[in-house]
Amino acid sequence: MIETASLVEYWDRGFLAMPGEFRADEVAAWQTESSRLARQGRPGAALDRVVEASASFAALARDPRILDLVGHLFGHAAVLMEASLLTSRLRRATRPFLRHHSSRSGFGVPPDQMLTVAVGIAPANPDAVAVEMLPEQHRPTPAPLDIPVRKGHLSGVHVQPLAPGDLLCIHSLTPHRFRPAPLAEAPATLQLSYVVDAAGGIYDRVRAWRG
Repeated sequence: MIETASLVEYWDRGFLAMPGEFRADEVAAWQTESSRLARQGRPGAALDRVVEASASFAALARDPRILDLVGHLFGHAAVLMEASLLTSRLRRATRPFLRHHSSRSGFGVPPDQMLTVAVGIAPANPDAVAVEMLPEQHRPTPAPLDIPVRKGHLSGVHVQPLAPGDLLCIHSLTPHRFRPAPLAEAPATLQLSYVVDAAGGIYDRVRAWRG
């Protein structure tokens, strides 16, 4: 069961990092699988239906270690809403900070009942993959997104490395983005979104909406 301190950290800061959550042999298998899927996909595209394309990643998306963790954060049983495999080409340029709930609010899920789990897949260099987040900007009625800049640099941004086997939970209103990574590193990150699905069928509804 998740410790009370971790619950407090998630709700206070808007995210929870859990380094080394998965075993090295599991990560090695996922690296092989992500390379296979990347060869089959379109250059520069995220694989949005990764759980249909990969039995390994479908099993990871429904792994009790993730579902139990997210369920404890929610205080309710969690179900998968969507899943994507992100690759290095998607992070070549600086991307804007996003709140995941902003583009998913039409599904009627309250912000506190939606979060994203990022699982580090590759590479071995932890500096090559990182998530930039703005802590404590995840309140149910958030202020307009305001990112202060001091001397040309973003202020108050938390940079969380995401090494292979690491797990990161991000509240749906926490502004975040993946930091650009060197192309030579060929990063891969599995991004899973979970909700408390009172209405049922959320995965199929989101998949139909995305086309």
